Amino acid sequence: PGHYSYRTSPFQSMSDFFAIVAGTFELEANAEAKLRARRYMQKRSTSQPLTERSAGCVFRNPQVPRQQGGGGSGSERDGGTEQTNLSAGALIDKAGLKGVSLGSAQVSPVHANYLVSKGPSSHSSRDMKELIDLVKRKIETDTGICLQEEIRIIPYVE
Repeated sequence: PGHYSYRTSPFQSMSDFFAIVAGTFELEANAEAKLRARRYMQKRSTSQPLTERSAGCVFRNPQVPRQQGGGGSGSERDGGTEQTNLSAGALIDKAGLKGVSLGSAQVSPVHANYLVSKGPSSHSSRDMKELIDLVKRKIETDTGICLQEEIRIIPYVE
C-alpha cells in the first residue's frame, strides 16, 4: 500500500514496472452512478477524440504558483505555497497548436491535450515523440511552463 493521488502512485517509483494490464474491482449496482456515468460519457464523446487512435491525455495539468497561473482549473496547497492547476489542453490550444501535424502524429482538433495517430506510418512512434517535444518547446517558450508527460514512453530496444 502506498500513496495514491492525481499525480502519484507507488507504481511510478518501480524501476522494473512498465504497465498495468489488468485489474479487478468489486462494485455494487447504483442507479444514480449509472446515470452520472452515462452523462459523463455523452460529454466525453463531444469533447474528446474517442474514435481516434491516441494514448489519452499526453500532458499533466501543470501546477504553478497562484500569481503566475491566474485562473486555473483548481488549486491546492503544496508545501505551504498556494498552487493553481492549469489546463495543459488550454495552454496548447492558446499556443495555436490544435490541429498541428508532424508526420503521422497530430494535436487533436477536438482536444489539444490528445495527440492522435493519423494513419499508418513506419515512423509513427518517432513522429509522436517529435510532436510531444515540439509542443513542450512551444509551451515553454511562450509561457515559461515546462509540460510533463502524463504518459510513460517505453523505449524500443532491438
